[in-house]
Amino acid sequence: MKRWLAIWVILGSSLAGYGQPLGIFTDQASVGDDAGAGLATFQNGVYELEGSGNDIWDVPDGFFWIFKEITGDFTATATVEWLTGVDTGDEWKKAGIIARNTVDDPERTDGEYACAAIIRNNLSNFFVRPTATEGEEDTFWNSGENISILTNTIQLKRAGDTFTMLRGLAAGGFMVLASKEIDMADTILVGLCITSHNTNTIEAARFSNVSIEQNATSVRDFVLYE
Repeated sequence: MKRWLAIWVILGSSLAGYGQPLGIFTDQASVGDDAGAGLATFQNGVYELEGSGNDIWDVPDGFFWIFKEITGDFTATATVEWLTGVDTGDEWKKAGIIARNTVDDPERTDGEYACAAIIRNNLSNFFVRPTATEGEEDTFWNSGENISILTNTIQLKRAGDTFTMLRGLAAGGFMVLASKEIDMADTILVGLCITSHNTNTIEAARFSNVSIEQNATSVRDFVLYE
């Protein structure tokens, strides 16, 4: 990946000109103590992200992301691959798909969110901040017993106020890992994110097969995690 200098320009409340467009995403930003370490490239349908930051958790958040506005229900999909090593770095480094209730300020270090992520050792993590003052909760994380039946393709789905993480099965199809109701605005920001969980480290991940489809389908027909 080649580093480049980005100049942030804020024009009123619009995201136009806020950052740099990339693929299907309109903007990108470092949040909190990522301290400008983040960068993103896009080539042949594949996104590569680098970022630092203390975490997407507690307050303040610290991470890098690329994003776009989405209104209403959606299904966001990505296949995540660590470029800096599956078994290196902090236990809680994260790369995945995030939805944030921060259209007014994409660099805001708190606020409601839902995040479906791959962490160290390719484990699953679905975590949320239900309200700006309530604090985070892990609604699911996989300790690895069933990792062999999974792929690294993940989904974050919104249906009304319900946000759900799904993960691809090696045999085909998707498995529901967890869901959480979060009272977010109709129009929110959805994108790809990365955090090293260690401000002295920069992590890197590759995102392929990335899509965001409007009007999410029901999750009732998917396999539940056992």
